[in-house]
Amino acid sequence: MDKYKYHGKSYEGFETLIDPVKKSFRLQKRIFSALLILHTAFFIGVICYTYDDYTIRSSFQWLLCKGISVFFPYTPMSFMEPDGKMIIISAQDIYENSNLSSFAQYYLIQMLINFGCCAIIYLTFPFLLVWARKRSRKLSHKRYLSGANLTSSKKFKKIVRKKKDKVSIPCGKIKIPERVESKHCLMMGVTDSARSTFICQLINHLKKRNDKIIVYDSGGQYLSRFYNPETDFIFNPVDKRTIGWSLINEIDSKQDHDAITSCLLSDIKSPEMKEIAKSVYSGIFSSCIHNKKIKNSDIYKLVSGDFPSISQELKDVKEATEGYRHISDPSSRHAMSVFSIVSQYAKCFEYMTYNDGPFRIKQWLKQPGGIIFVSTDLNSHDKLMPVLTLFLDLLCQRLLALPEQLKHPVYYILDDFVSLKRKNYLLRMLLASASKGGRVFLGCQDFDQIDNLYTRDARHLMVNNCGNHLFFRVTNPLSAKICSEIIGETEFFESGRTLTGTSPQMQKKREPLVFPTDIMNMGINQALVRFSGYDPLMTTFPEKSYKEKVLPLIRKS
Repeated sequence: MDKYKYHGKSYEGFETLIDPVKKSFRLQKRIFSALLILHTAFFIGVICYTYDDYTIRSSFQWLLCKGISVFFPYTPMSFMEPDGKMIIISAQDIYENSNLSSFAQYYLIQMLINFGCCAIIYLTFPFLLVWARKRSRKLSHKRYLSGANLTSSKKFKKIVRKKKDKVSIPCGKIKIPERVESKHCLMMGVTDSARSTFICQLINHLKKRNDKIIVYDSGGQYLSRFYNPETDFIFNPVDKRTIGWSLINEIDSKQDHDAITSCLLSDIKSPEMKEIAKSVYSGIFSSCIHNKKIKNSDIYKLVSGDFPSISQELKDVKEATEGYRHISDPSSRHAMSVFSIVSQYAKCFEYMTYNDGPFRIKQWLKQPGGIIFVSTDLNSHDKLMPVLTLFLDLLCQRLLALPEQLKHPVYYILDDFVSLKRKNYLLRMLLASASKGGRVFLGCQDFDQIDNLYTRDARHLMVNNCGNHLFFRVTNPLSAKICSEIIGETEFFESGRTLTGTSPQMQKKREPLVFPTDIMNMGINQALVRFSGYDPLMTTFPEKSYKEKVLPLIRKS
């Protein structure tokens, strides 16, 4: 292996040390030469403008004869008299002429003064040197051609003013243009990044504007800071402060049956079995309404009972005929398989048993202002996951089902949305909610979580239908690569570089605007932002703490 060892020599790499000195000296020499030429030209122009031809010619001829007379005193010279007549006279006679001598000496001194005054041009030497260095540095930098282009906060604000876009929601040192809010936003970043800081900024600002907000708060950190019992609601079946909500209250028509059962049974993979289970649950709801058993406890009592009792309850209800058809014979194998699926989702209603009340999602959406915090904690998260997913899915479905756009926008802030079950209406929200006034903000730690819960194709749909992207620090290399690809590539000209410096030949290159390693190494308070219709930029979030006003959870006894 010795032959691969590097043996350093004292002279190796010497050119890289001396070459910058040579180039610097060459640059200074060229600047000085240019200034000397300008100085001479300026001096000639001044004396030609100030003195007549006789004064200039006789003064310099006397000076010339002074030098010639030392070695060749009798050299004949052509001399012009004041009247313009030309005579031939020796160099010594011209030099020793007392009148001409005093005349020439006076004007030569004046011209010397003029020459010195013209030398003021050399004061520009340091400025020209700095300009030349900046110019050469600029030429050696990348020259943007096409593709993505990273801008600054200052330039972004200038472009926003030029486009006359209104801004409102703060995002670090900048504000989000109002016209891009309806494009939805994807927030990607680890737990200790500025993602939660931005969400706090967002909720705080929307609350001041009295906007309608739906917040999924898996840890209760946003609830504890922004919850106001006079205007806001909490949906958490194990929290004392939770809203009174009965699932039957949401049913007004057959379409409501379909919407609720679609949300409840969204993770059944078999389309055939899913439709069967939907018809059975629709029959159960119809039976409860028919018998005026509209409490959550009534639904739970029915779905958690034995199979024959469920079949008997649906038998005499006309609206439950389709569901009853699949379980009319409780002893059949088909009916038993249907019952096993129905019983799996019975647990969902157990935690809503004591949460009955008059709250209706439809009515709440039509009223301005207010926040719904859909919260949970680590201890009860797995148990409440189906209920929380059902409630959030219904919040999405109700907005999409509105006949016309709301007068006020509704903001869906779903941070760590992958901690829930797969939401049936989430993709539809991204596709169609803008026309109803919906504004969706999705947050998670990396793209693998989305791929695992949904699919890679679904993730592509989410990314494509979120026109705004906020990328905070991520630790997953694959997610960092995807973030880099979303930001895009840039095409530019760049000077070729060698060991001895920069080559004047420009090379066309194409590379990611932001490399994955740059995203992985971002600061805790930094974010890479890309709004729809704007160039991406880097922004910084101030370290601001929001005080906790209430407890994140007051558990029921």
